Amino acid sequence: MVGYIRCQICNNVIPKDSNICPFCGNELKIINETLITQDNNTQILNNQKIETPELVKENQYKNQEEISKENENINLIIPKEKKQKAPDFFEISLEIIKNNFSPFLIFSLLSNGLITLFLVFIILFGFLFLGGINFNEIIDFDLKNFKIHILIFGSLSLLLTLLTGLTINIAYLNDITYNTCKKIIEIKNLIKNNNPIDYKIYKSPYLVSSLKNGVIMMWYQFLYFTIPIISLSILYIVNYIISSFLISSPLCCLGFIINILVNFLIFLIYTIFYLSFFIYYSLITYNNQKFNLIESYKFILGNLIAKNSVSSISAIIIYYLISQWILPFIYLFFIVFTLGIGLLFLNLPIFIINTFIFSFLILNLEYNLESSN
Repeated sequence: MVGYIRCQICNNVIPKDSNICPFCGNELKIINETLITQDNNTQILNNQKIETPELVKENQYKNQEEISKENENINLIIPKEKKQKAPDFFEISLEIIKNNFSPFLIFSLLSNGLITLFLVFIILFGFLFLGGINFNEIIDFDLKNFKIHILIFGSLSLLLTLLTGLTINIAYLNDITYNTCKKIIEIKNLIKNNNPIDYKIYKSPYLVSSLKNGVIMMWYQFLYFTIPIISLSILYIVNYIISSFLISSPLCCLGFIINILVNFLIFLIYTIFYLSFFIYYSLITYNNQKFNLIESYKFILGNLIAKNSVSSISAIIIYYLISQWILPFIYLFFIVFTLGIGLLFLNLPIFIINTFIFSFLILNLEYNLESSN
């Protein structure tokens, strides 16, 4: 039996006592010998492992090659996860309107001022019927022959009905606007996390809870708008005095221009507060935070004016142009086209416009939630 080893560089069989391969000249370091036994011209290979510096490098290269091939095979087998394309504000607005048109109609009807007038007329005619008063007595009204307590009771009833109707209108208007903003915030987070989007604002409109939520928002609005309205009222009075004086003087053209610019500025400031209220309130409720008056004003300065002034000013100017110059023609066409029935849904165009404006603002808004706690 003769012992041999095999050089793994050139793969030639050489005597096992060799330190250098006579074929390729490489030095051999034997870790585990390979014995090739010759028995009846038959060679049996047993546990060969020869390592050289060149062999180590070659094995490392082969291992890296095998790993890269395995990774390629895994990538071929496992399909790449498709990322959801983030729709822009226009696409989102259309989807929200399309998926919530029925609630928009319902809340447009409930927030319509005509409902308030309808309630007032019901109370008025009910009062006349119960009091036994006919129209001739109203036309020939004589305070001396009229019972004063009936007049006081009727006046208070009409005033209470008017205030109740307006409260209901504003409450429902608040609720649909707030929930639209909250849905847009939710959609923005779903897009960010690459999750499926649900565009439904209301799975089922609960009118009682919507009315309650809208009334609560009216209290926050009272706190929120008190300082801005007082400031804007003072600005309007000063502008009226100055512009009236200039118009009655040779500088009438200058007074006219100043009056237009100041009125535009007043509308601009009010619109900023109006839009930011619903965005701020939607953000804090979405993140389970409490309303803070000081932080709400900081939110306007920090997020709408400082960080996102271009988007904010663009949205407000567009809102001004639509509401002051385009919306009246839409109302006129809407009412004429529907033969007056459109009066019941006058707020529907407002909901649609608000959806586009709030989508544009919220989706482009880089806000800091920690600053709005």
